[in-house]
Amino acid sequence: MNSKLSIYYYCKKIPFFYKNLWGFKNKNCFFRSLSKKRSKLTRFANILGIKQTLKFFYNINEKIFKKFLLISLKSSVIFIDKFISMLEKRLDIALFRSGLVKSIFNARQLINHKLVYVNNKIIINPNKKLNINDLIAIKSKPIELNYFLKNIKAHNFTNYLEIDFKNNSFIFLWDNNLKNTYFPIKINYLLFSRFYK
Repeated sequence: MNSKLSIYYYCKKIPFFYKNLWGFKNKNCFFRSLSKKRSKLTRFANILGIKQTLKFFYNINEKIFKKFLLISLKSSVIFIDKFISMLEKRLDIALFRSGLVKSIFNARQLINHKLVYVNNKIIINPNKKLNINDLIAIKSKPIELNYFLKNIKAHNFTNYLEIDFKNNSFIFLWDNNLKNTYFPIKINYLLFSRFYK
């Protein structure tokens, strides 16, 4: 499945009315995903939709999603902050948030092609957990400045990454939480844990 079809597929599967799950507005980046207005959602459908929005945004399978949730619920930290922190530490997500790549799909492609280094070591696992002060570098042709600025605008600037555009790299500075994490879709993400109760 190519990336455009994947993006279209995920956006259509979520029962909320919006343009694109990742916030892109350029027609060249994704298929138009506006769907017909749907009837009022039941409480269960709403909770399911919130859970699916998070799962599809991070593009992870149900098994990993549930595993992260269970770890988060046992943590002494507020569960949603722990949950988001675990997801935002993933290498593919950090690459996407940096604005140095087009999408999560593109981030994983670069990792699979051995073009991503963490602390000067090639990493081929997109699930790699980043630690504070890790240096992530992409050994490929740098993207154009205008494109980088467009990516940052779409993803919203992330203050927990120190980005070096000229060297196609960034440093992971600290763990993130829900309050400081940008999602284009404004819904109450706290509710999704009820799906598993």
